[in-house]
Amino acid sequence: MKKIIPFFLLAASSSVFAAPMAPKDEWLKSNFSPDVVKYFQIFSDSELGDRIYYVPRFGSIADLGGNGLPAFGASYIMPSTGFFAGEQLVRFGGSFSTLGYKPQLQKLFDEAANKGYTAYPAPVNKQATKTRFFVGGTITDNGRVDLTCDKETLTNSKGKEYTIPHCYMFNDKTKEYDLETNVVSKLISSNVNSSTADATLSFQALSTSANSSAIGDAMQNGRNWSDLFFTEVEWTIPTEQKSYRADLIVHWKRLFEQLDAYAAIHNNACVDVEVKYFMQKIIGCEQGNECGVDVLYWVKDPATGLEKTQKTPPSNADFLAVVEEARKKLQDELFNKIEAFDKSVLGRVDQSSNAVFTLKANYEKRTREENDKYVVQYNPGKVDVTSTTTLQISCLSSDGPGTFVSWNKDRPECKEAVGLN
Repeated sequence: MKKIIPFFLLAASSSVFAAPMAPKDEWLKSNFSPDVVKYFQIFSDSELGDRIYYVPRFGSIADLGGNGLPAFGASYIMPSTGFFAGEQLVRFGGSFSTLGYKPQLQKLFDEAANKGYTAYPAPVNKQATKTRFFVGGTITDNGRVDLTCDKETLTNSKGKEYTIPHCYMFNDKTKEYDLETNVVSKLISSNVNSSTADATLSFQALSTSANSSAIGDAMQNGRNWSDLFFTEVEWTIPTEQKSYRADLIVHWKRLFEQLDAYAAIHNNACVDVEVKYFMQKIIGCEQGNECGVDVLYWVKDPATGLEKTQKTPPSNADFLAVVEEARKKLQDELFNKIEAFDKSVLGRVDQSSNAVFTLKANYEKRTREENDKYVVQYNPGKVDVTSTTTLQISCLSSDGPGTFVSWNKDRPECKEAVGLN
């Protein structure tokens, strides 16, 4: 529901709580380098000019206790029972961090500080956070893969028997699971339970036999696992939309001088189109020293982030409708409206004008030397914005499952992303 702060106030309201601004009302993006914008979605604050918020677009395996090692491990296993008995599988697991890549995060902090900002992880609605695991051909949105598998025995045209595996998610026969295209046969994960876009997500998985060698190869050459296994965290961020404000500066003495002169020309009985023309002429006219009413619109200077006034109205139709209501209210203070008859007793008459207006006395305002400022404020209300952090397994170095895992320091992209020297 749109929220209209009552207009014709003598002072602007500032009771809105600080919150990120909706992206469509953003001006910050152009103030940061392409590298920062590539890795982070940035929000300004609705109230505090020196605060910004960020959501990382990418995350990675977390550091293990801050000791410079990845929080990831893997080993080969060969089950002795069950559907995969006698087959080589890979058990792997670890923790993702949604904080983003360290060098890029530091770059964000540095650029923000140079512009006078302090950057914080964006506040999120943790009840609305969604986590999706991409495990090959299947997407699981509850952080779990739990299979029920059996084998169907068939006979070919030559009478030779062969078996076809059939696996299903959560014992649901409508959710058949392909062991060739999907990488894992089992998956469990923790929930993302953070009130900001800064969280750790732990997981444990067991591969399918068809993909255990692909996982081993990915670990040995330190490549990105995006074709095998990755995760997305979808955040819901409560944001404020842009507030609009206009100041109507009423020069009462000048206004009544113009009004008396205009009314005299029309025998002190103006029809509605004449009143409308007069109001348009004296409100927000180009010659400021001749305006009976100055209309100043508040805008944010994109270079400094500071508020300033201008005569050019914004392009928000709803706000301009509120300003128009303020104009009508001012008109009501100046004119008495005499409604026209619905039916004429004189026969057919010109219907182009519907009412006649006469001047109000307004003795109190006619004697005022000072000006009045009426403030018009409008806010469309809050809106929820979604933003996604993609969590990837990459830049790991080892001799395969069952061996020591460290960060890959040989690939240039790993030095850039993870900050390795």
